[in-house]
Amino acid sequence: MACSCHKKEAKSAFSTKPDDQCVFCARKHIKNAWTAWGEFCYEDLNRDYCSGQLRAAADHMKFDHYDLAIRCRDLAVMIEEVGDTSILAVKTQLDRILEDVRNLVYKEHPDIPRRLFDLGCEMDGKADLIIPLGNGSRSNNDELRILLRSAEKNLQNLGRVIVVSTFAPSWLRNALVLPVEDTLKENKDGNLIQKVVDAVKAFDVKRFVLAADDNVFCQPVDALRIPILYLNQPKKHYEESDGRWAKRMVNTYNYWESRGIELKYNYEVHCPQTFRSSEFMDEISNVPYREGIGLSLYTCLRLCGPVRSGSNVANWKNCFEKKQDDYVIDKVFCGYNDESFLNGLREKLFKMFDKKSKYEG
Repeated sequence: MACSCHKKEAKSAFSTKPDDQCVFCARKHIKNAWTAWGEFCYEDLNRDYCSGQLRAAADHMKFDHYDLAIRCRDLAVMIEEVGDTSILAVKTQLDRILEDVRNLVYKEHPDIPRRLFDLGCEMDGKADLIIPLGNGSRSNNDELRILLRSAEKNLQNLGRVIVVSTFAPSWLRNALVLPVEDTLKENKDGNLIQKVVDAVKAFDVKRFVLAADDNVFCQPVDALRIPILYLNQPKKHYEESDGRWAKRMVNTYNYWESRGIELKYNYEVHCPQTFRSSEFMDEISNVPYREGIGLSLYTCLRLCGPVRSGSNVANWKNCFEKKQDDYVIDKVFCGYNDESFLNGLREKLFKMFDKKSKYEG
C-alpha cells in the first residue's frame, strides 16, 4: 500500500513493510475494520476481515504507540473468539479506537486538521460573536461599547451578536440576549463555559468567535479564520503562583494530563478565538468544569476539539495591565484590565472607535 508519511517525507512510499511504524497506515486498516463491521458482522468471513485489519493496524503501531496497538490486538481476539455479547460491543470499541488513531494522525500532522478547519470556514459563511458578560463593569459597560464598535468595523464575516448575561445594558440593540445566571460562586470559568454551551444550544450556533467585553478588534480580521492562539506558560508558572486563578490553571493542567494530554502551554489567551460548535459540544459534557475551583475556559473548549496547535498570542495581541504614559496598539487584538482602562486607555480606544455601532441605542 502507498503511504505518504513514512519518515515524515512529503512523498508516497511505494514499498510498505507490515511493521513500518505509521499512524496513517494504521488508520487505513482501522477505517477498513470500522466500515466492514457494519456489514454482516455475524458472518465468519467478515469477522475474519475485520480482525485481520485490526492486527495489521497493531503491527503499524506496536513500537511507537504500544497501548493503542494492544487495544487493536485485544479487539481482534474478541472478534475471532466471538467474545462480543452484542454487535454494539465491538462497534463501541471500534469507534473509540478510530477516534484515538485519528487524534494521533492530527498530532503528528497538525496541518491536516487546520486544512479541515479552513474547508469548514468556506462552508459556514459567517461566524456569530458570543460575549459572556458579567456585572463587573466600572464604566457603564463602555468596554462592551468599544468591543462592539471594533467588531462592526474590523471583524469580517460577522454573523449574529449574542450577549449571554442577566446584566445586559439597556442601550444594547440588534443583538440576541440570553439571560444566564452565574450560579458557581467560586468558579468563574465554569460560569463562562456554561454560558457558551447554553448560547450554542439556544441559538443553534454553528461557528462563533468567543470574546470578552475587554477585548478589542484593532485591525481587520476574518471571523472565520482567526488563528488558534496559545499562551506560552507551562504548569510550573502557575504552581509557583498563588490565588484562585493559579490554582484553577494547575487543576486544568492536571485534569488534561489525567486524560493523556501533556500540555507545554495553555490556551488562556483572553483574546477573541474562533470555535466550531460541533468540535467540542459532545465532549464538553464529559468535562467536570462545574466542579470545585473549576477548569479554564479557552483550554477546555480547545482541547475538546481536534486542533491543538497554534501561534503565540504575544504576536497577535497587545496586553495592558497597568497605567502607561502611552498605550501603543500595533497588533490585531488588544486586551486590558481596569487599571489601564480607567487611566487613559478608554479615551484612546474611544478615539479609535468614535462612531456608534448599530448595537448601541
